[in-house]
Amino acid sequence: MRVLVVYGTRWGTTAEYAKVIADVFCDEFGFKTTLADLKKWKGELDDYDGVVLGTSIVIGRWTFRAWRFSQRDFKSIPVAVFVSSMQAGEENGEAAAVEDYIMSKIKGSMKKNMISARAFGGVITRFGHCLLY
Repeated sequence: MRVLVVYGTRWGTTAEYAKVIADVFCDEFGFKTTLADLKKWKGELDDYDGVVLGTSIVIGRWTFRAWRFSQRDFKSIPVAVFVSSMQAGEENGEAAAVEDYIMSKIKGSMKKNMISARAFGGVITRFGHCLLY
């Protein structure tokens, strides 16, 4: 099985989550994975059996490239979506973040083909120190 794990990140946390997800698909399940930042990815969805899309959330918004990618025609390709947001890191915040930043925003073939939606806590770092999860 070939899985595309793509992400839009602002400060790197979403990229870290995407790498862990790609590694699990490869190491634990033996899937052939492609990990790509949406700033650089130029491939075709037809080359994959599944897609994982991740985006950071800032002031309630996806990254532009992740949002644009979500508008593609996924045909019958299964799609999983994750966000990294500060809200998800709060107690009982994951369900609210999934509703606020995924379920209420996606449309079209992505929504029809979605098999999973998850939210992970964001990270704020300044001067090399982690200040908040």
